[in-house]
Amino acid sequence: FKSQHRFDPTKGSVLASRLQMACERALHSLLLLSEVKISVERNGETYSIAIGRDQWLQHCRDLMHGIRRDMDRVCRQAGVHPKKINRCVTQGPLLKIARVQARLVRKLSPELKINTVDRSDVARGAAACLASELPQRSEFLLPPSAVAGQTIGIIVEDKQNRQRILPLIRRGESLPARTNRKLTLAKDRSVMTLSIVESSGTDGEKWHSLGRYEFALDPDSLTRLKRTRMIGFELGVDGLLQVRAQTPGMPESTRLPQMPEPLLKPADETDWKRWIANLFNA
Repeated sequence: FKSQHRFDPTKGSVLASRLQMACERALHSLLLLSEVKISVERNGETYSIAIGRDQWLQHCRDLMHGIRRDMDRVCRQAGVHPKKINRCVTQGPLLKIARVQARLVRKLSPELKINTVDRSDVARGAAACLASELPQRSEFLLPPSAVAGQTIGIIVEDKQNRQRILPLIRRGESLPARTNRKLTLAKDRSVMTLSIVESSGTDGEKWHSLGRYEFALDPDSLTRLKRTRMIGFELGVDGLLQVRAQTPGMPESTRLPQMPEPLLKPADETDWKRWIANLFNA
């Protein structure tokens, strides 16, 4: 955008949010297409740039380096030479791309067999865990334990109105992970805002916004009790975040809309999976 349109969309919060959502849509499309357009609206006009898959993969060198570094560390800790590994299991459409696979397994055996799993395998893994704990079923091997790939946090303000990020579910924490936080509305405000962020990058050193919720409160009827909200956060074994809010004085909680908003309609999920499977098996 800087070179083609002479402006930086990351300098303003509104444009940066639009750019982030456009990039996330483009990322899903790049798994299927060789080139996509990323567009943002500014001052009533739409500005677009084209990004090719080769450009994208070239800028993923830090991600590839981080994954290979983790693979090397696991091999060292397990005392297994990479060339001795004869089977690899991958998850997710990104690792189905042949060029990505080749860059990650180049140090492994030439006879390596690669198997892919989808989210339905998570349920079978849970069944294997249960079966292995039953009497006389010790021959079952426990599947790997899922952990949070990034840190989930919220933006909070101190008494001097300075914002900072409060981590809630940290990277590497075993899934499913749950935690609760009590939020209090400031005396001079009538709207409580809950902004949720997620770390990003190979080492999780950066942050990006997942979105925010707003709770409108009646300032005339506010008491100290009604200025608080108990918020529950749960990260499932599939990595999806669920947020619940409890109404003051009520025992039950309300499930809030999924965040970030899904880009794929549930009715289209079956066709999407079939399309990806046919594409990568071609």
